[in-house]
Amino acid sequence: MKTPTIKECYEWSNNMEQSTLFFHHFESNGWKVGRNPMKSWKSALSGWIKRNESKQTKVEKAVSNNGIRVVDKFWKRMSQVFGSKWVSSYGTEPTKPWIDVISNLSNEKIAFGLNEMLRQDSNWPPDLRQFYSLCRSYRKPIKALNTPDRKAILHQRDRTQSARLNAMNQIRGMVG
Repeated sequence: MKTPTIKECYEWSNNMEQSTLFFHHFESNGWKVGRNPMKSWKSALSGWIKRNESKQTKVEKAVSNNGIRVVDKFWKRMSQVFGSKWVSSYGTEPTKPWIDVISNLSNEKIAFGLNEMLRQDSNWPPDLRQFYSLCRSYRKPIKALNTPDRKAILHQRDRTQSARLNAMNQIRGMVG
């Protein structure tokens, strides 16, 4: 499959916002659906738009309630980190594509994306696709197995050695 441009997606769907989100999402994951390569971007885009029509009202509610607070905090943080580079690139207020993406990410993923961005020590702010990719690489930490402490390990070792000595003494008693 020949990968489309944002312009081709828009021309085919006539929906700039969803075409942009669709393009950035699949550009970041290598144009795969699950583990398989995408066969038809036009079919995938029409499904994307159909699924997101019902979500749109949910997103708007989240933005008017709690989502805007998260996006505003994010926007302020990016302005603090990158200063005029951020503002000249993206403006003083969050745009709709940024609001949609940030409001659909968990706080853990946003924090992870910010930390990864700072860890990379870039002098220029990431674009939406780059930041989304950073956030999507977050994996929940696996809880460690419940390992015994040092005292418990030493106690078990002593019990094992004691059991071995008792077994050896019984064998010696039978033989000797």
